[in-house]
Amino acid sequence: KVTGTHTYAEDGAPAISILVTDTVGGNTTTINSTGSVADATVVAAAGAISATEGASFSGAVATFTDANLSSGIGDFSTTTIDWGDGHTTGATIVAGAPGNFTVDGTHTYTEDCTQTPAPCALNAATVTVNDEGGSSSAVHPTVAVADAAIGPVVTPIAVTTPVEGQSWTGDIATFPDANTAALASDFSGTIHWGDGFT
Repeated sequence: KVTGTHTYAEDGAPAISILVTDTVGGNTTTINSTGSVADATVVAAAGAISATEGASFSGAVATFTDANLSSGIGDFSTTTIDWGDGHTTGATIVAGAPGNFTVDGTHTYTEDCTQTPAPCALNAATVTVNDEGGSSSAVHPTVAVADAAIGPVVTPIAVTTPVEGQSWTGDIATFPDANTAALASDFSGTIHWGDGFT
């Protein structure tokens, strides 16, 4: 029998050719065979997403290892990030030590939310690492989206036209919110009218 040792850099079905030579008589023969090389295991680890509503988040959301130490960034081109708010994007893969990678992404959340320890309106974010050879691993980063700041400039509007005993309606202040996607329904207010009524 013929015995050999070899390390394949990629999965697949390679065509194997074995040349056998009789070193005494000089005759040769070729044996053709096929191999079946399985995809190496991919294992992902969840990161943490810490963002502010209305502001772009950009950074690492997960890391992963590939048992194939010769794997490259191009092996994971279909890796995706489900941000947990109905939006899914592709990911940027950054190589580290052989077989070690980081998953980076960019996204803007339009609403604040803290996923852990208490549940919130966001579903669990999911990072799915897909190797072109078929191996896959999915993890769920924690998500914390802080409320955008109100202000800093709040502008009062003087109340100058009311008449005693008559109902008055009008604008009394304006304010900006750092989250430019904020809706009026995101806010509530309390007015102290200055005469003991609230």
